[in-house]
Amino acid sequence: MVGDCRSVITKLQSSNHDLSLLSALIWEIRERAKSFIACHFHRIPRSGNQVAHALARNFSSGEADLFWVEELPPSATSPVESENRELDSF
Repeated sequence: MVGDCRSVITKLQSSNHDLSLLSALIWEIRERAKSFIACHFHRIPRSGNQVAHALARNFSSGEADLFWVEELPPSATSPVESENRELDSF
């Protein structure tokens, strides 16, 4: 799993019992991770993946199930173009 929330990723990487308000969620994620052959948690700064952030922001708008096939929603188009420009500069 890749995320940009340092505290959540740190909790998931730790083997300590979590006592925070997120403890039930952390426990659930750890339990589900056991079903994979390998599962690692890494933090990526939000600036490193603007597209995922735009999609997550779109999803959190409260709409019903969302599916994107072949085209991104308009809110994610600009970050894609920006990331492509950055990759082209290498």
